[in-house]
Amino acid sequence: MVLLAGFPAVWLPLMSDDRRTRWTDRLLVMAALLTAWHAGDTCREAFAAARESVIAMYPTRRRPGRHLEGFLKALRRRSAALLTALVDALRLRTQRLSAAQWRWKGWVVLGVDGSRINCPRSAANQQAFGCAGRCRTAPQQLLVTLFHGFSGLPWGWR
Repeated sequence: MVLLAGFPAVWLPLMSDDRRTRWTDRLLVMAALLTAWHAGDTCREAFAAARESVIAMYPTRRRPGRHLEGFLKALRRRSAALLTALVDALRLRTQRLSAAQWRWKGWVVLGVDGSRINCPRSAANQQAFGCAGRCRTAPQQLLVTLFHGFSGLPWGWR
């Protein structure tokens, strides 16, 4: 969590001008990260644990919504802008934490890792991804991650 400490309040506000808003940007991002990292069996279980953690982290703030559906709706609506800001902030934080090890002999050393993920054989997936090179194979996606060599922290992914 050291990487997450000190998020700039300028781009990740904790409060909203609209009193009806329960999921402010900071609460939304923190809950999304904690939900993704939770080892629960279901998304609802992970969300409930993340929400409780966010409430404990910000006890003086208005409580975020209780329902997974409302959280997901807010996340869908604002995720593109928040993801861009989050990636920029995490990259800057990675550079600062790496300090002298950011470069090696003048070079920024990045590693690459890739994984193929089989997708369900639905009509939509077959149209979007095609087959994996042979007839009758399931559609596949490729997840590629770039990570900083010294810190091991992710730099980018597709």
